[in-house]
Amino acid sequence: MINICIVAPFDYPIPAIKGGALEQVVENLCVENEKRECLNITVLATESKDIIKNNYKFTNFIYFNKTAIDKMWFYCFRLIKKIIGIYIPAYPRMIKVKKWLEKNNNRFDLIVYEDGLTYMLPYLFKNIDRNKVVSHLHWIGDPNKKTNYFFSELLPVSKFVGDEWINNCSHPYIDVSVVKNGIDIDKFNKKLSEKEKTVIRNELGINNEAFIILYVGRIIPEKGISELIEAINIINNDNVVLLLIGAAKFALNGMTVYEKKVKELIEKSSNNIIQLGYIKNNELYKYQNIADIAVIPTIIEEAAPLACVENMAAGLPIIITNSGGMPEYAGKKCSIIVEKDANLQYSLAKQIKDLIENKDKRKAMGRYAELEATNYSITNMYNEFYKTLKLKVEKNNEVNKDKA
Repeated sequence: MINICIVAPFDYPIPAIKGGALEQVVENLCVENEKRECLNITVLATESKDIIKNNYKFTNFIYFNKTAIDKMWFYCFRLIKKIIGIYIPAYPRMIKVKKWLEKNNNRFDLIVYEDGLTYMLPYLFKNIDRNKVVSHLHWIGDPNKKTNYFFSELLPVSKFVGDEWINNCSHPYIDVSVVKNGIDIDKFNKKLSEKEKTVIRNELGINNEAFIILYVGRIIPEKGISELIEAINIINNDNVVLLLIGAAKFALNGMTVYEKKVKELIEKSSNNIIQLGYIKNNELYKYQNIADIAVIPTIIEEAAPLACVENMAAGLPIIITNSGGMPEYAGKKCSIIVEKDANLQYSLAKQIKDLIENKDKRKAMGRYAELEATNYSITNMYNEFYKTLKLKVEKNNEVNKDKA
């Protein structure tokens, strides 16, 4: 078995009891590994009092406290990095993580950096052999030549992410192996009876004839929710309902400035817009079952949002923006791609209207969506993840043999 240490994201705990896309990916890899028994995994993660006892046989969790000063510290870190380019720890607990890694790195064949803060690579791995460090990258990251000196292989979740990194910093050389995200398909392809759908619609105050548009994701400016609401206002159809699911900080409490703005836009709108807030991942299928289509109106270059595949697995036609790696995941026969330009709200409105008026087209897209989603199972993701790590270990062993 290969011994690996996963440096997990530091926003939310693992298991992903409070949400978080990256946290869910790490949990999925650990769960699949229990079946496959290919890896001995140690996960460095954020502690939470809500975490229950570890029942994993092949995964050990090392937890680090998230303190009250972390948020303030992070703002200072960004300011110092921007002004003078010094890599101090992004959070106080990273000091402890760095010390732990330097003390224990010889126990592992590889260290997999799952956190999105790629600018922490120079700080964390300054005293560790770069050949042992792999970055599993879920966004564009912060590509620069200095960072490349502290890891040797990039596992981007899309070709787009890998190309962006290489185009911005090709030296020193790193290997690039795309490992696409995977989801628990069975969570999202559950089917409800018509009676069960009616119950949910009634609970939300939605009649059975209404056309439901679903958005699932974080409520932050980059996700294009304001533009989607504007598109609904352009359509201006009493029989259309926009269902918004998500929060800025997943299951954490508190409302951000942008969430307040979205709430105001909803209150000002004369159309049917329902905001449900954060819904647990294993409960999303209920709302996907009553939806007619899903829209992901991201206005930045997104690596590969899981919501894209989750909605496909639920059999929903999807409208997405031409954003980063998202088109790599969305099947051509089950998605409509619009440009994320100044006319986004009008483009969204046009394509939504088209799907409202074409039931046969929606049904065909839905069938293709379910079929396409099977390519993005947790098993497939784990297979690619393990295969890449195995090849990396073999390569390192050959290099070490030559040195000897």
